Amino acid sequence: MVMRTPKAGYAYLGHDAEAAEKFRDGWIYPGDLATWDETETLTIVGRKDDMVISGGENVHPVQVEEILDADDQVVDSLVTGLPDKEWGQVVVAYVVPEPGAFTDHQQAARHLDRLCRDAATLANYKRPRLYAFVDALPMTATGKKQHYKMHERTTADAAKGLFVRP
Repeated sequence: MVMRTPKAGYAYLGHDAEAAEKFRDGWIYPGDLATWDETETLTIVGRKDDMVISGGENVHPVQVEEILDADDQVVDSLVTGLPDKEWGQVVVAYVVPEPGAFTDHQQAARHLDRLCRDAATLANYKRPRLYAFVDALPMTATGKKQHYKMHERTTADAAKGLFVRP
């Protein structure tokens, strides 16, 4: 998404490199990804820096999270990429289950994989290949998921054996 408005600032004081990236030729590049449909509705689908690229395909984490979060046994989820030599990144999901739910992580991963496979709005390449079940997700003070924090720990979590394959 790119925008121009008289209501926004066009600089970051003391952060020249970031300002040069975000503000160019009178336009603002906020880093949001959006779609514009035939009814002229703009829908924000995620952040450019949260995008997972697996096998050359773009995966918007929010699209996958919406499918996972629709399950009654899921409190919340966060989708990110695990670095991979063959695919660039492999789509992985961190899932916060409802209390007492998903006690068998292998069975839970299979259940969520079926949910993603059955979702008419989710292409097969977007489904997570690995799942980790966690107590909480990192959030900002305003309640937004901090994808970058989970992305930073994926390699260590994989080394610890935290992920389960469906």
